[in-house]
Amino acid sequence: MEQIVESPKGSDSPGNDGSNNPSKHIIDTAAPIESVKDAVSKFGGKLGWRGLQTQSLERSKLEGQDFGKPDNTEELESIKKLIEELKVKLEKVEREEGEAKQEVEIASLKIEEMEQDIVNEASIEANIQVETEKARHAAAVSDLEIIRRELDSLNKEYASMVSERDIAVKKSEEAVAESEEVEKELEDLAAELIATKESLESTRAAQLDAEEQRLRVVDEETRNLKVEFEQAEEEFQRLNQQVSSAMVLKSKLDASSSLLLDLKAELAAYMESKIKEEGIEEERKKELEELKLNIEKANAEVNSLREASESLKSKLELEKSLLIDLKQSEETASAAVLTLREELEKTRSAIACLKMKEEEARDMMIELPKKLQQAAQDADEAKSLAQAAQQELVEAQEEAEQAKARASTLETRLVATQMEIEASNVSKRLAKESISALEKSESSRSNNDMDYSNVVTITLDEYHELSKRSYKAEEQAKARVAAANSQIEMAKESELRSLERLEELNEELAVRRESLNIAAEKARQGKLAVEDELRTWKTEQEQQRNDMTTIAAATSTDPVHDLLSSKDKTPPNDGETGSAPDTKSNKKKKKSLFPSKVVMFFTKRKTHPTK
Repeated sequence: MEQIVESPKGSDSPGNDGSNNPSKHIIDTAAPIESVKDAVSKFGGKLGWRGLQTQSLERSKLEGQDFGKPDNTEELESIKKLIEELKVKLEKVEREEGEAKQEVEIASLKIEEMEQDIVNEASIEANIQVETEKARHAAAVSDLEIIRRELDSLNKEYASMVSERDIAVKKSEEAVAESEEVEKELEDLAAELIATKESLESTRAAQLDAEEQRLRVVDEETRNLKVEFEQAEEEFQRLNQQVSSAMVLKSKLDASSSLLLDLKAELAAYMESKIKEEGIEEERKKELEELKLNIEKANAEVNSLREASESLKSKLELEKSLLIDLKQSEETASAAVLTLREELEKTRSAIACLKMKEEEARDMMIELPKKLQQAAQDADEAKSLAQAAQQELVEAQEEAEQAKARASTLETRLVATQMEIEASNVSKRLAKESISALEKSESSRSNNDMDYSNVVTITLDEYHELSKRSYKAEEQAKARVAAANSQIEMAKESELRSLERLEELNEELAVRRESLNIAAEKARQGKLAVEDELRTWKTEQEQQRNDMTTIAAATSTDPVHDLLSSKDKTPPNDGETGSAPDTKSNKKKKKSLFPSKVVMFFTKRKTHPTK
């Protein structure tokens, strides 16, 4: 707004009062009037404008100049200069001004009234603005209290987040330690599995060697049993031959006994004939003696044959008992063979079961490295997750530090806003003081008792500028507070995200721990099951070995003892049999001699009556 300066009145002017001193100046804060023509036309006055064209041109030139916004002293000096120039110009146009004095005075009065109205309106507006500024100040103070409370809550939340971060760091370290322990346990389990695998291979090799030895022993025993059985069959055939020879000897004994009876009858007849034929006796004494000798020899032979038959009977009984024993040994051998076959089938089935178990163990051993690899991968993933959690913790720490820095910046900004608010309060006070000064100036103008040289007035432009500055400062403070709140909310959201991520990582670590524990328990259970199976297999193998050794010892001792006893008994039998054929041959010789003599005797007896 531009300033309007009241022109000083001359002493000879009729409307010039004592109060209107030309050396005193008044700064009007009302809206400026561009020209006198506008003012006169505005207030209904009339004026010849031909003589005032030069004045209007000069005023337009003065209005075209840019005075800017100087201070009050500069404005006063410029106004003084303008007043002096206007005095010079007004002296030139006094004639024209004399005609329009009355209308100018009327316009000046109306302008004063308008100024008073404008001042009153400005004071009302200033009061309204002061009240609005007070309300804004109170709102800013409440916002500051709210922000302080939020800062306190943020500090508390930050402390809790720091404690939670420390707890999460400890949990992650514990998880890493537990994962390392699980890895060590898995390595131990892998070493134990390798050892069990080696023990399984060694036991399998020992089992195969034992089975081969057992099969060899069984084959040798079967071969020995077959050889012994063949020997027993040969001996049985020999005994059958001996029995058949004994039967032949028996038949010969029967024939010889019948011959003896015939000879006795013949001797009785011969004795009768001898009594009848005494003469022939002398000639045949020698024959009788020979016959007696032959009879004695025949009796001796008969006795020897009886003894031989009795010995043969005893030998037959012994051979029968040996045959019974051989049959029993054969039955026991067949039973032992059957038991051995059953045990072989059992061992074969046990071998098949062991092969199945070994295949299952192999499958388990094949699957165990995969499980171990999976466990190692899970452990690596857990480590990577722990590292990621640590990195996220570091990021959360950095974000927390950034939030601290933001909080410190927000506090500095709040301090700055407080300073700005205080500055706005100061500006309010200044505005109030300016309003009070305006009111005092108005009251002094109305009373005409105050000296205008002591009054300092402010234009409406400056007042509006001050109010705008205060309003802008408040808006800036509010914007800064809103930005600080938004940054605080963003920091809270980032911290919440980091906490949620930490919780997710903790849950994943817990799941991985459970999976690793389950895998370790499964591995332990598998190891225990393999050890139990190995123990049971070893006990079964030992029992089978003991049973096989006892059965083999029993089966080997009984037939061997029987066969040895039979062999020990058979050599004398063989000797006897050898002697028996000799006696048989001798008997055959004797028999061959005896029938010849008998035949000769009968022939002599037949021929004797013919003589």
